[in-house]
Amino acid sequence: MSKKPREVEPLTVNVILENFRVSSFHYVEPEIIDSPLTTVNFGFTMKQFLNEDYTRLLMRPTLAIRREEELDGSPLFEMTCVFTFKIDQPERFVKGDEIDFPKVFLAHLTGIAVSTMRGLLPAKLANTVFINLVMPLIDSSPLISKEPFKVLQVPKKIY
Repeated sequence: MSKKPREVEPLTVNVILENFRVSSFHYVEPEIIDSPLTTVNFGFTMKQFLNEDYTRLLMRPTLAIRREEELDGSPLFEMTCVFTFKIDQPERFVKGDEIDFPKVFLAHLTGIAVSTMRGLLPAKLANTVFINLVMPLIDSSPLISKEPFKVLQVPKKIY
C-alpha cells in the first residue's frame, strides 16, 4: 500500500514593494572599447539586508557585463538597484535571534528583482554600444541567502 503524499499548507505572506531605485549605473565610453563585443559575460550578484524590526527586506542586485576574456577586469557596464520590500507579520519567521524566511518566498522576491532589472536593461542601454546585448535567462537560486538572517542593522547608505 502506497503512502498518500503529505499535504502542505500554502504559505501566504503579504509583501509590498515599497521602494525601488537604480542606485548606480555606469558603462565604458564607446571610444575606449577597442574591439567588437562578440563574447561577453553577464555577472549577477545579490546582497540582502533586514532592518532592525525585520519588517523591511532590502535586496541590492548588481548586474555587471564583462568581456569573456577579461572576467577579472573592470566591467564594461554595471548597474545596481535597491528594492525595499515591506513584509507583513515577519515575526512568523523569527526563530531565536534569527529570521528564517522560506526559500520559496526569497526565490519569488529574487525573481522580481532579476526580472525588473532585465526589463530595465534595454532602456539603460538604449544609447550605448551595448544596445544589442540581451541578458540571458539566469538561475536565480544561487542568489538566495542560504542561511537565516542575523543582520540586525541595515547600512544607512543603501536606503
